Amino acid sequence: MLSASQGARISRDLGQRNLSEIQRRVVDHLAANFEYPARVTALNVGMATRGEIDIDNPRSMLFGFYDQWQVFNTLSAIAWGGKDGNVTWLARYTGDENLRYAVQDHATGGEVYEYRLSEEGFLIYRRSIALTMM
Repeated sequence: MLSASQGARISRDLGQRNLSEIQRRVVDHLAANFEYPARVTALNVGMATRGEIDIDNPRSMLFGFYDQWQVFNTLSAIAWGGKDGNVTWLARYTGDENLRYAVQDHATGGEVYEYRLSEEGFLIYRRSIALTMM
């Protein structure tokens, strides 16, 4: 028969083991998420180096970004910019469940066009936004 002190000790030990396991899982999850930006960057650099994406045509990167988002969906954004001023990104803004795709290139005349994406990754709404430099 277990005494009350033995029962309390066993309960504390089990509680401590469970807490340690939860903490380990949280640390592992966070570590994996912190690696995602570097992985996505390496993936895009590799694809650009192999000619699989056209970095001079930011609009061509939408579907690649969308595919990456399916894998790395805990990121808040995936972006690419060039020295020529062209920029593109896929993002989910705080408080907004929709994915947003934005592009600034020669065709936008210096404006940033931002699109809301459907669940399937299709552009369904466009607006112009102003970028502010800090």
